[in-house]
Amino acid sequence: MYASKLPSILYWYKADYSQLTQSTFSTPAGLNSTAQKPYSGSQKPPPKDLGMIISAILSLGYHIPCRASCIINPALNLLIKSIISSSGGPPTAAFHITQDLSTIFEHLQLESVIQNHICCPQCFFLDALTESVTDDEPHCQCYNDPNNHDPLCTQSLDKFIYSFEPRTPNTTNMKQKSIPKKHLIYQQFKNWLARFLQQAGIVEILHQHQQSQTPEDSPKCDIWHGLVWRPFTGTKIIHDPPFMSIPGALALSIYVDWFNAHGKSTRLASIGPIMLICLNLPPSERLEPENVYVAGIIPGPKEPTALQMNYLLMPLIKELKELWQGYHFSPTSTGPSGSFIHVSIFTAIVDVAVMHKLTGFISHSGNHFCNFFTVHKAQFQEIGPQFHYTRSYQNHKSTIANWLQASPQQKQAISSEYGVRSSILEEPPYWDATRMVKLDIMHNSILGILRDHSTFKLCIPESKSKIYFRSRRKSNETNNSDSNSMNFNSPLDKSTLRERPTP
Repeated sequence: MYASKLPSILYWYKADYSQLTQSTFSTPAGLNSTAQKPYSGSQKPPPKDLGMIISAILSLGYHIPCRASCIINPALNLLIKSIISSSGGPPTAAFHITQDLSTIFEHLQLESVIQNHICCPQCFFLDALTESVTDDEPHCQCYNDPNNHDPLCTQSLDKFIYSFEPRTPNTTNMKQKSIPKKHLIYQQFKNWLARFLQQAGIVEILHQHQQSQTPEDSPKCDIWHGLVWRPFTGTKIIHDPPFMSIPGALALSIYVDWFNAHGKSTRLASIGPIMLICLNLPPSERLEPENVYVAGIIPGPKEPTALQMNYLLMPLIKELKELWQGYHFSPTSTGPSGSFIHVSIFTAIVDVAVMHKLTGFISHSGNHFCNFFTVHKAQFQEIGPQFHYTRSYQNHKSTIANWLQASPQQKQAISSEYGVRSSILEEPPYWDATRMVKLDIMHNSILGILRDHSTFKLCIPESKSKIYFRSRRKSNETNNSDSNSMNFNSPLDKSTLRERPTP
């Protein structure tokens, strides 16, 4: 189905020539195609591919600048031609390695399959807003409510820019061009997964770590030490086998967060990645760059709302629903016949703000603010089972179904009463928001429990530089000024801080 030459790069990067196979240099193969046999000891990859592989390794593995390829590639041409000629090889007159790295990546099939979706700048709608839009002045055709209770968005999707091209030596011609105001770049997950499964020995590593057993009295330091994940079936049927007992089962975690594109500047432009992490890998391998899937970057400058997040996740959820049923990838590291893979999102590891936007739970200002219990905010100080009831999967799904069929006023009442609303993560049949949502350790422990304990129990004051930075940042946001004017060495005026609004 998918064939990539990325494994060739990985083998050469690890100096393991013996594992190079001819299938890694072949053209994309279909499901029913016959893969070629691996190289024998006397066979070697084509010299042109060897030169391109070396050039790609220098760029990707050792971060050699692209502009250096104009020197490196001619040197490789000369070196390989000299070696072939001195060894009595075939004529090398037609042999040539291009100097353009983009051409090399395209030949080696290292480029990811990217989809460019036009994104509504107001409601973030993506469906049907692709490159097929042919109107001179396209507008958003989205109803904010799936039952069409809300009016049509009709936001303009493009803007015009002007470019000046020379017409004669003394005159220029002004041309008008239309470009999208906002777009979402999405990397196809199936294509990335096909390349991921071709890494040397990756299938064996996935299987070995998932099958490893840990003594019950050992420290709990991995997600597989939890009680929920190994018996997970995804069907809520008791007699069904656990999902991870199925050959080719992959468990993933989804991660979304936002950051300021301008760094520590007071100018704000929030953008955020959508990422998936494979939990079958050992903890030491999960966050390696080649093992992390980046679906796309959420466009800024403002963060989307909870309902708008559903639009941005549509391409990814569509692929995940297909992969839950199973998908055949060929070849993989196990051989040219490939493997049948099932994929499931086991958990969402996020902070509190993203949890409310991603998983459908309302914010802490709501009546039922907790995603684990149905506690009311008027009783949050009470402790005991008579006050706190664990959210159940059946009640949660029933509430979501009622929410989807309700009017806007009824939806607001349901969210206020039960503390939930619909999320696109509810579409995969196995998703259980009452058990699969976890706060990440940085926000939950380091910046949460430990920070509060240090501040309020140990009475360790927060550094003055942080207080001053936050106050100046809030002030500069109001005045629309730049962060370059900030002076962190000036003394802290506490009276001035009290007069400013709290960040």
